[in-house]
Order: sequence, then structure tokens, then C-alpha cells
Amino acid sequence: MFLPRTSVPASPDLHGGWLRTERGAKLLSFAVIGVICTAAFTVIYAGLRHVTGPMGANVGALTATIGVNFAANRRLTFRAHGGPLLTQAAGYGLVYVFGLGASSAALWAALEVFHHPTGTVELALALASSALATVVRYLMLDRWVFRGASHG
Repeated sequence: MFLPRTSVPASPDLHGGWLRTERGAKLLSFAVIGVICTAAFTVIYAGLRHVTGPMGANVGALTATIGVNFAANRRLTFRAHGGPLLTQAAGYGLVYVFGLGASSAALWAALEVFHHPTGTVELALALASSALATVVRYLMLDRWVFRGASHG
């Protein structure tokens, strides 16, 4: 007989049980959206790099992906589409600025340490700095912007 679950399991098991936890589902959704946005970031960064330099390309690529990232994470990761759009968008904007600062600082430091590399090494450093910004963004979105969001 089929009995519906009334609660999500609190601990993971060896067969993907962590995906059934709220945190696991959020992380998976955030990661999938992140992979898509990272692919877009990579293409945009590579296109802008020769026009604006690495710092300008970083700002341009992150800025170009913010709208899709906000909309997708709001709806799919944090399920906050019933919440106050303007408040959430303003909070996301602040998180974006903070993440952009973290990303830019990390990229600047990496470029200095590696003596201003070009090509694949530079792109890898840009992606690594973007990954740092992603961790910062997730934590701030989860704990501040979408905290207490409706789940439905």
C-alpha cells in the first residue's frame, strides 16, 4: 500500500537521499542554474575580454547574467515567487554588488599573483573568482533575501 510521506527525511542515505532534503534540493537547483549562468558568463567574458580587459569583462559578464539568475533562483531554488518582488529584487541587487566586489577583488588578486596571464589561464581565474561570488551569493540569498519565503 502506498502511503505519502508527511515529512522530508532529515538525514541523507546512500541512494541520493540528500536530494530529498530541502537543503539538498536548493543546492541542486542553485547548481544547475549556476552551470547555465556560468556557461553564459564564459561566452560573454570571452567576447568582452579583448574590448574591455579582464576586469571589465568580469563586470559585463556578471551583469549580463543577473536577470536570468535572479528570476530562476527566485522561482526554482528558493520558491519565493509569491513574495514581494521589489523587496527581493532590491536585496538581490545588493547581493549582486557584494558578489561582484568579491569576484572583482579575487580576480584582481589572482591576476596580480599570476602576473597578468592571458587566454585559458585568465579565463580559469575569472571562473574561479566567479565561483567565489557564487558561494557568497548563495549564502546571502538563502539567509537574507529569501529567508522565510513562501514555499508554494
